[in-house]
Amino acid sequence: MKTVFDYKNELNDLHFTPQEKSAMADRLLSAAQTKGNQARKRHPLRRGAVVAVAAALCLCVAAGATGALKVPSQVFAPVFGTAETEIIDKIGHPVDASATAGGVTITADAIVADKYHYAIVYTLAKDDGTAFDADLTPIPESGALPLRWQYSTTSTGLLSGGHGSAYFFDADPADNAIQYVEQYSSNKPLSPKGQVKAVFQDLYLGYNEDSPVLAEGKWVLRFAMDFEDTSVSLPAGQKTTLNGMDMTIDAITLSPLALRVDYTVDSPMEWAEQGDGKMSEENAALQDRFLDSLPLQVTLKDGTVYDLTDTAGGSIDRQETQTVCSKDRQLPEIIALEDVASVTVGDLVLPVSLS
Repeated sequence: MKTVFDYKNELNDLHFTPQEKSAMADRLLSAAQTKGNQARKRHPLRRGAVVAVAAALCLCVAAGATGALKVPSQVFAPVFGTAETEIIDKIGHPVDASATAGGVTITADAIVADKYHYAIVYTLAKDDGTAFDADLTPIPESGALPLRWQYSTTSTGLLSGGHGSAYFFDADPADNAIQYVEQYSSNKPLSPKGQVKAVFQDLYLGYNEDSPVLAEGKWVLRFAMDFEDTSVSLPAGQKTTLNGMDMTIDAITLSPLALRVDYTVDSPMEWAEQGDGKMSEENAALQDRFLDSLPLQVTLKDGTVYDLTDTAGGSIDRQETQTVCSKDRQLPEIIALEDVASVTVGDLVLPVSLS
């Protein structure tokens, strides 16, 4: 059975139009569950449903604020754990933007971000104070709640592709609220002073076509990106091989949130034309050869290894004589950069020194 990362990787290639990617995401929502495979996890939740983030703008409705700011480290504790609360509070900020429709209010609680990545946690609550009338038992394989949007999109003002994932969880089973986290990796740098526009429509229970509607309406929220970029650029320019092809590492960007590697393969990618929006087996094999199979790891000084190889996504830019790629992944936990011993790219182990 395919995992959410298999489906996400199929969406990552930028040769599909945004409309095709959105249609693919809709068809794949019913199977979007996954098992985490990191070396260490302190949080109980694993990656859930695929989220397609489109660049197109949507019609808006009014969004306000509740006036109750939340501490980012508390908001993100179920997502990234509680090991580095000081770092989370430094690179993240509370949002408190909300929108109401159909008797349900959605509030953006907090955002954490770096140069290429962000994570946002939202809270959903019924205005009458009661809990959602549904069986919200977490999915055993993932720990996520069995919920999905009919439609959702997030825009940061960039006309750029990317990849991401999202899932629902319950931070406090004793209250009437549930949470939704979206994690996204952009192919182009995010603006620390950029604006986020998030649109959600119709909340469904379950992943089947006949799933019941749990909350009907359209919610539109706007808030500032406003993050402090703590990412660092590691030495690059190293040459190695990838599946028998010569390759040059163009850039390595590491932050407490994520790892990104930009590289150039000295061979053109002979992509086969396809018009139905579905990746062919031939093109899937090409994507694996140029992108998916590239080993990517972060090793901490205490011996912890985060193997991002199979769960990372990225971009592929096919050129006449070479192929320019990027591969990246948000880490399962926020880390302190001074705790990183090395980064592995392909068969190269690159020591990390911040001095």
